[in-house]
Amino acid sequence: MANSMWNLPDTQTVLGPVQIMREQGEALEIATNGKLQGRIQTHGSGSDIISEFNILVPNLGYYSYTLCAYEQKPLAIYPGRFFSSFSNSWFSVANEDEFRMFLSEMLGSQTAKQLLSSLLSQAS
Repeated sequence: MANSMWNLPDTQTVLGPVQIMREQGEALEIATNGKLQGRIQTHGSGSDIISEFNILVPNLGYYSYTLCAYEQKPLAIYPGRFFSSFSNSWFSVANEDEFRMFLSEMLGSQTAKQLLSSLLSQAS
């Protein structure tokens, strides 16, 4: 086997938006006993990477609702842009703390609570 010439980063200390959204998706799935599932779908090529946070409802034919998205450049996790489907707006994000703030405000909002209530009542 050839010796690697790659200067690989320590991925144990890097926590980006995709991992943070995955954690919240897992928390949603646990809290709802699997009735609602959080899934992150990442796509893009070239200059932008977009990661979407979707809520899936298995009992509704895997209905999918895109809650939010994060757009970044391939060479850096931050800065980036956070998209909220509730406000249909993009917000500039400078660092992990700002990303967590936007995501937390969205997930903890009354609108999110109403969405979850509606989806859970139909998923039973």
